[in-house]
Amino acid sequence: MTSPSGYELLGYFNLDEQTWKKEYFFPMQRLINETRPQHAGDPNMLALLDKEQQEIEVFKTDPASCCSVFFVMRKR
Repeated sequence: MTSPSGYELLGYFNLDEQTWKKEYFFPMQRLINETRPQHAGDPNMLALLDKEQQEIEVFKTDPASCCSVFFVMRKR
């Protein structure tokens, strides 16, 4: 199947929950934990870190709400 933009779909795959944990959420949690003490007096940075922490909490509560599909395509 060729898209209107001229790409042919060769295949696709979903990232599973374990990949999300290992490659995204665990490293993000580590960075939040390392960064928070360094910026304890910066309310803007703390607000940003809190927002990112909320994303982690959503994932913990409902991992199915975080998913990505990767498409393998080639230009026709």
